[in-house]
Amino acid sequence: IPTGVLRVESVEGGAAVVVVEDSFDRMTRGDRVRRLPAAPTAPATATVPAAQPLPARVLGGAVSDAMLAPGDWVFLDVGRTDGVRAGDEFVPDPGDDPLPPDGRIQVVLVQESTSTARVVGVGDRLLRVGTALRLDRRLR
Repeated sequence: IPTGVLRVESVEGGAAVVVVEDSFDRMTRGDRVRRLPAAPTAPATATVPAAQPLPARVLGGAVSDAMLAPGDWVFLDVGRTDGVRAGDEFVPDPGDDPLPPDGRIQVVLVQESTSTARVVGVGDRLLRVGTALRLDRRLR
């Protein structure tokens, strides 16, 4: 599971100088890093409603007890084995809550059993770590 997001400032003598943009857990020298793919972008007409409303949950984010805002990175408890694909969009599952959170999260990177996603929209009632979600739309 990823532990943070780094931004490369410069490369000097074969080593990268980075700035920590988000930290979700402890990072140490020697940790494995990988390039984060660009977030899928497509007009709303390029998405279609999901055939099945796959349930998911926000596992974590930059700050575990804060409300999430557009641009925040989060981790979801569903991944490749659940059929998740980059570009999938999740929304809060209202369940029995008469005033459920409002927002939209788009998957950027899919791992075996988890996904890395970015908050792309929030409404009046904000998202938090632990929010129950459901798959809403997929890229064509």
